[in-house]
Amino acid sequence: MVPHVLNVCHLKFNHIMLLSGITNDSKDPSVDTFRSTTLQIVKRFGVPTEGLELKIESRGVPPKGGGEVILSVPIVHSSLTVSSYCAQLFCLHLSCILVYMSIG
Repeated sequence: MVPHVLNVCHLKFNHIMLLSGITNDSKDPSVDTFRSTTLQIVKRFGVPTEGLELKIESRGVPPKGGGEVILSVPIVHSSLTVSSYCAQLFCLHLSCILVYMSIG
């Protein structure tokens, strides 16, 4: 989800995505973990708090999934910033983990 959030930040309109699949699994961090940690980190990059939301419509578990999540990302009026090199490395590492989770 992190790559989606960072990619749509450059669009000139609010973006709403409906994501479906597994929301809770013992192998990977849950969608609740994403909401309580990653969205907080993305805010530090300059994404406005107002309009940034992850709403859990329904939960899905393996093997069939069936969960639905609505991710809303507002317009970012200025370039995204990073406060430190450590924050960049942490977010890059977290992005790689989340991409791996979504693939496999």
